[in-house]
Amino acid sequence: MLNTASQTSNAEGRRVRTRMAFIRFAVCFLLLILLIKIAYIKIVNGDIFEKYAIIQMLNGSDNTERVLEPIRGFIYDRNNRELAVSQTVYNIILDVKVLNSLEKEGEKEKILDVAASLLGKDPNELRQIADDPRNASSNYVKIALGVSYDKWSEIKQCIDSGIYYEVFTGQMTEKEAEDAKLKRFYLNCVHEEMDTFREYPRETFAPQVIGFIRENNDIFGLEKSYNTDLSGKPGRQFRTYSSEGYPETDETPAVPGHTLVTTLDASIQDFAQAAADKALTDYAAQRASMIVMDPNKGEILAMAQSPSFNSNEANNIDFFTDNWLNASWDLMTDEQKSDVLYEHWMNFNVSTPFEPGSIFKPIVAAAALEEGVISQDDTFYCGGHKTVGGQVISCWIAETGGIHGTQTLTQAMANSCNVALMEIGEKMGRDLFYKYRSDFGYGEKTGIDLPDENAVSDPWLMFTLDQLNSVELATSSFGQGFSATAIQAITSFAAVINGGYLMKPHVVSQIRDYNGNVLEEFKPSLIRRVISENTSDKLRVMLNAVVTPEGTGRNAVIEGYNIGGKTGTGQQISNKSYEEGKLTLSFIAFLPVENPQYIALALIDRPEESTEGSASAAPMLREVLEKIIKYKNIPPSEEIEAADENDGGIPMPDYTGAALMDATQSLNSLGLDYNCAGEGDIVKSQFPAADEKVTPGSEVILYLRSSGAELAVVPDVTGLSPEEALAAVYDAELSAAVVYEDAGEDDEQEAVADTTPVPTVTPADRKVYKQMPEPGQKVQKGTEVKLRIS
Repeated sequence: MLNTASQTSNAEGRRVRTRMAFIRFAVCFLLLILLIKIAYIKIVNGDIFEKYAIIQMLNGSDNTERVLEPIRGFIYDRNNRELAVSQTVYNIILDVKVLNSLEKEGEKEKILDVAASLLGKDPNELRQIADDPRNASSNYVKIALGVSYDKWSEIKQCIDSGIYYEVFTGQMTEKEAEDAKLKRFYLNCVHEEMDTFREYPRETFAPQVIGFIRENNDIFGLEKSYNTDLSGKPGRQFRTYSSEGYPETDETPAVPGHTLVTTLDASIQDFAQAAADKALTDYAAQRASMIVMDPNKGEILAMAQSPSFNSNEANNIDFFTDNWLNASWDLMTDEQKSDVLYEHWMNFNVSTPFEPGSIFKPIVAAAALEEGVISQDDTFYCGGHKTVGGQVISCWIAETGGIHGTQTLTQAMANSCNVALMEIGEKMGRDLFYKYRSDFGYGEKTGIDLPDENAVSDPWLMFTLDQLNSVELATSSFGQGFSATAIQAITSFAAVINGGYLMKPHVVSQIRDYNGNVLEEFKPSLIRRVISENTSDKLRVMLNAVVTPEGTGRNAVIEGYNIGGKTGTGQQISNKSYEEGKLTLSFIAFLPVENPQYIALALIDRPEESTEGSASAAPMLREVLEKIIKYKNIPPSEEIEAADENDGGIPMPDYTGAALMDATQSLNSLGLDYNCAGEGDIVKSQFPAADEKVTPGSEVILYLRSSGAELAVVPDVTGLSPEEALAAVYDAELSAAVVYEDAGEDDEQEAVADTTPVPTVTPADRKVYKQMPEPGQKVQKGTEVKLRIS
């Protein structure tokens, strides 16, 4: 039994050993087959699989998607002159991953050498970038920024021509060089990324209005107010690698930003800026500023301040016009430097309050006349001072030892008498005074489309109703004891002389898309009506007396032109208390008195030198008005009056080469009719010819040509009510000049254009019986369509 069991056990052991030997043999055989297969793959297809591994690594990168910045929208003045533009530039990108995957000896170095040569860089600089371990896995390393379109075109032409490869791949065969895919593979070691560069062609042109963009994305001016419109929509660029290892780029294009057309007139802005710069120097002032506006529409034609700076170099004090800043810069702390820069960047005209002084007096007079508290025939006695609430408050004349004596309301305006205005304020009472001060827009934002507007509503800057006790009411009546911004002051004053309409000031007239299509039109916007046309007419005549040889605005007299205005001097506040001897001198003027088309405010803030008091700002403004008269070809008031008296006619202005919009505005101010021959936006000739005598009511023919600008079609509004006609004209992107003629009279009324958006209330049966230009004509947008209503 034992032998049998032993034999069985030995036999089983042999079978196990045999099976194990077979398994070992099979495993060794399979390993041998696998090794042979691996060797075959490595020798025959190794390059292919290695490339696939690299491709997988490249496509696994988390930086293959890039944002494409859109072209920021342009900004133009009212005559389509460029104020802010965006230039297309290119960033040059080095794909280090692709570069490191190149296998041929010397290829990497030669690529970097050629790239450096084309970009004008040191090859060693690019080698350091490529060899930096931090860039080893990156397919996006910028090696040049802001390369111009011309330079990139030169580089691309070199690449496309094949010269690139012939230079850095001397061992490449001609067949390989012609292989487009291989060429693309090498090409994409260096590729471009489109970018934009913001530029301000006129450099120092209204930088606080147009604004600028800092590197940290701080935005100022219109650039900030309309940032959403200007910005456009970013695109996306995807960089991937094909199955053959070639870099491929796919992208969703960026959408360009919209264009802004402003109400600014570059020429008038230049006039205003030159005057502000001169006043700053002449009077050693902290600031000087000027606003020019269309009083009927609220359009800002110019907004200047000094000191100023270059928008392209907003961080560089070498491009600032403040001599003190340049001299003191190195002595300042970083915090002081930052504060001073922001102070220069901010728009003084909308953000900084000042006490208006006497330029507020016409508003008090207008309110009192409107409410019947006083009449135009009332007289006021000035003995040099007035006692109010136990306090003696002096008139400015008392400083000279004089008095104004008995004076009419017109004389009180011309003399800028404080005592007369205190008496008027006392008669009004604080409730009525407070109501009209608020109605004229003091203590609230005007709504101008610029950032950081100051409402000036703090109690220490603007008396509340409860604070208007007898003394506070008295000083407020002549513009002291409360503050306002320059834009509040000129907007409220415009309402005094434009028929009583408080208009919303604005700087942008249109938003257009990249192709020039108008997306949004900003038409004149009425905030509210504050006084009647009758009261407004009276104030215009009174204010004309200010700008005469006998008035306080004598330094603004321009011979032959009826100009109205008001001088002002206000003691200024700092840290809630008055600064000893620190004043703001102001002068506000409009022309022509008969039909105001321009209103301007000049400010000289805290001058060190002034020998003429409030009159110091008048010469500053006179220079600008003289230039506007010449630029816009405004005829003298005396010629118009003489023509009305003797029908001898006035010399016909020369409109040749003028914009049709300007020509029609001028013709309406002269009381002349007009029509157009042809279509266009520029006057190429006219009849009657320049300097020929014409009388009011004569018809002038303007022969037109086109500059390529988009035109508007004149609608047919005959037979419509004034309201319907105005709506149709504005919808057609045109302006309007309305002439009301009373039925039954042989002679028509004086042809004075009413360019306000809200017509004088008229009987319901009045209709438009004649219009100029005729319906269907294609003319410049903004052209005034004269509507005769009977």
